[in-house]
Amino acid sequence: MLFDHTKKIHPDPFDAVVRGFKRFEVRQFDEPWASGETLLLREWNPADYEAWCKAASVSAYPSRDEKNGHPDQEAMDIRAEANHRAFTGQSYACRVTYIVKPGSYGLPTNMIVFGIEPLTALEAQQ
Repeated sequence: MLFDHTKKIHPDPFDAVVRGFKRFEVRQFDEPWASGETLLLREWNPADYEAWCKAASVSAYPSRDEKNGHPDQEAMDIRAEANHRAFTGQSYACRVTYIVKPGSYGLPTNMIVFGIEPLTALEAQQ
């Protein structure tokens, strides 16, 4: 299935989503969202990411120089590989059911909250 959105999610909130305790997402508003769209949440472990970077003797996060336009290509390549390896292989397919728009109800204008519901196995295969 081709999903409208694919996002990383850390292990603890991922577990809560899978168990049915968490039926919402709080996200940075960096792309448009609409009710009815599909979302694939991919479990991503930040501890694994940091461990991969540490094993390669690279800082897990870009330095001030890198952020100011002086990229270290080798470090960027290692971080990209570490990022890929930090995905656990677990995912959760869902649909956006309700949206609290940025700026509503005191929500910052750069944040969005939306309800989610699981896709059925048949829906996820289409």
